[in-house]
Amino acid sequence: MEKYFNLFKTRMHSMAALKHEDWNSIQIKLEVLTLKAGQVLTQLGSKAHYFIFVCEGLFREMEINNLNILSINRYLLPGSVFIGINPAGTAKIEAINDGVILLLSEQDVYKLDYEQRIFRKHFRLFLIQYVKDLRLRGDILACKDGTIKYQFLYQFYEEVCKTCTLTEQGLYLNLNKDTVCRLRANYFP
Repeated sequence: MEKYFNLFKTRMHSMAALKHEDWNSIQIKLEVLTLKAGQVLTQLGSKAHYFIFVCEGLFREMEINNLNILSINRYLLPGSVFIGINPAGTAKIEAINDGVILLLSEQDVYKLDYEQRIFRKHFRLFLIQYVKDLRLRGDILACKDGTIKYQFLYQFYEEVCKTCTLTEQGLYLNLNKDTVCRLRANYFP
């Protein structure tokens, strides 16, 4: 637990300093979860009202898009944060490989944010990063050139390019497997 909490603390500390007693309040509430490759943390349709910090591994966040197709919203790498704010509960989070996360329940987030006012400023910063990730996804989908789409993926998610299947990468880029294979050859001959 201490190793993972220190990773979390380092990431949070880069945004703002907290008092020692605030760190203690957070650490007491954090739950460490180890997930195996393919294990699903949240199912589509289930409520995902909590805070997740990725310590190890690679995860994908998926949802049903407006065309009623399952699509990948974004990838969660070590240091990434997921904040379950969708009232409809449509997010699915799945481990691509073995990983470890820290989790705060909705009740604990509420206590830390509203009662103790510890997370108020920090959650806004995490939300801004979350919106930037989703905007990147929108930019990738809006692009018509497959080469540029793959450049985006490689630039922001190099680990995904190395780890995930061509089908998985195609789902994220909205390209077929053969196109991804051809584009990937430029980066990994």
